[in-house]
Amino acid sequence: MMDFESAYQRLLEDERTSKVELLTLRSAHPEGTSKEVKRSSPIHNTVDHVVLIKGRGVRGDRSYDGDRGPYVEDLAIMDIKALHAIRIVLSHMGDGPLPGDNLLCDYPLDALRPGDVLWIGDALVEISPKAHTACDRFAARFGKDAARWVNKNRDRNLRGVKAVVLQSGVVKVGSTISEISYE
Repeated sequence: MMDFESAYQRLLEDERTSKVELLTLRSAHPEGTSKEVKRSSPIHNTVDHVVLIKGRGVRGDRSYDGDRGPYVEDLAIMDIKALHAIRIVLSHMGDGPLPGDNLLCDYPLDALRPGDVLWIGDALVEISPKAHTACDRFAARFGKDAARWVNKNRDRNLRGVKAVVLQSGVVKVGSTISEISYE
């Protein structure tokens, strides 16, 4: 049986596209839903484009309308190859569960550091210093072993990164991602 790291390394043999591969919106739960259900089973909808709004995040996402909790970050980004590695090991590469990230991309997130700035589609975002770690919801969807794998490799950003929107813009599936260099 293949482990997460072996699956990930095999997927890295293919060249990176530096594109957005999947976009999701996390829907608000209906009124009256218990806190336990809200924490364990958010509703994720895949979409073909999103609008990132400076200081607010992803229009239509539940955090956009005030359910931000203690976070100031506007969006979460995950490497789709890390998600595929998890799905390979769990043997459900198809329509398995989705993580709670807004953008899943084929981009080398391991090279990003806090303060790095990216163009994603028409939007400009800055990588946050806040670590993006696998929470209880991630472990419930993908298992404790997957959560341990991404958390023990924080320096590689396998769970992804958090970002703040600096300039509003549209991001579509297939949008190019490029880092801004200040040299």
